[in-house]
Amino acid sequence: MKTRKSQKIISTILLIFMIIGQLNNVFAAQIGETKDLVSLGECGNDLRYTNPQGVTVDIITHYVVYNENGKQYPAYCLNSDLHRSRR
Repeated sequence: MKTRKSQKIISTILLIFMIIGQLNNVFAAQIGETKDLVSLGECGNDLRYTNPQGVTVDIITHYVVYNENGKQYPAYCLNSDLHRSRR
């Protein structure tokens, strides 16, 4: 009985988190629209992979935002050809 009750509580908590997660707004620039991006600095070597030549490569990541109406929003680059790497 106790296990069933704890499963119900956990399920309810997860459901609440899922609903709250859906309330976040995602903003995107339209095609042809420009945003002024500002780098707030390097985040370190968060990403690492081994390339086809067997060399481990650290990807330099930056925290980049754009300002709109006095608020800062995170920006993401979706073009994989624009990355820089450090060996």
